[in-house]
Amino acid sequence: MQVQNLKMYHFHKSGVYDEMWKEGSKFIVDKDFYSYYCNIVNGFQTGILAQGSENVSFARVLSFYLKNPEVMFEEPGLFMNLLAKSKEIILGMDAFQREFVLESYRRNYYPELPSRKHSIWVTNKESLEYWKLMLESSDYQLSLLELDLTGELFKTSALFLPEEGFSMNETYSKCEAYWNPIFKNKEEEQQAEYLFQGEVKVLKKLS
Repeated sequence: MQVQNLKMYHFHKSGVYDEMWKEGSKFIVDKDFYSYYCNIVNGFQTGILAQGSENVSFARVLSFYLKNPEVMFEEPGLFMNLLAKSKEIILGMDAFQREFVLESYRRNYYPELPSRKHSIWVTNKESLEYWKLMLESSDYQLSLLELDLTGELFKTSALFLPEEGFSMNETYSKCEAYWNPIFKNKEEEQQAEYLFQGEVKVLKKLS
């Protein structure tokens, strides 16, 4: 739907377009804008480790230590580092698959809707408390910003997102609920999220 001078809210992740998300900033979000989700898809790698001057496949590193477990336990902290890297890859793969499939589905069935790859994420006042509680436990440094929006706004809910761990086919089958949302209960409304393309004014930083 088209909106004009609508007040909405955005949680800015420190380190992602910091110059853009300052009080008083004005900018346009369109097909040439690359969102955080877009960068996940475009930059995802299935596990590369820098070793000296070379990049090595993480799968090859794991294969070596699986065949030589005694070597792994000789190096302090190595086991925990391998676990941390494994977690990073799994989470990255889940995000990559979700975003890739959601975008493919949108292009096929709802090309008129804003793309997650070329939009900003915002929410409304009614859902703000939920998102504060949800995001405060994340590992990211976040700032809550109040925005003034004029352009195209699409409403859906985080509850309609495909779940992590689904296969590609399962993920694809769940995309309809996200792109053609039908709100049936308070919880779905509570977790409302919006995609926006158009003119953005950063009014103020709230926290």
